[in-house]
Amino acid sequence: MKQSWRLHLGNYDIGTAVSELALQLSLNFAETPPELFACKEMGEDALRGLKESIPLHAAIRADVAAELPHLRETAKWAARLSASC
Repeated sequence: MKQSWRLHLGNYDIGTAVSELALQLSLNFAETPPELFACKEMGEDALRGLKESIPLHAAIRADVAAELPHLRETAKWAARLSASC
């Protein structure tokens, strides 16, 4: 008897024998919860992500630079306050 190399559902000839140990039984086709992040956020298009993050990075650096003088003055005031106590 000739061994069949055809898939059962589609009758597609795969051209080689497949061991029953190589098959994954009980596949779960139930609906799964959505991914936490979209594909683009997981690195699907890293170059696009970098291009989008450069302006954000620049804006954050500008905001930090604008607040830095206030933080320095606050630190000086806190040092004077703690020295007087």
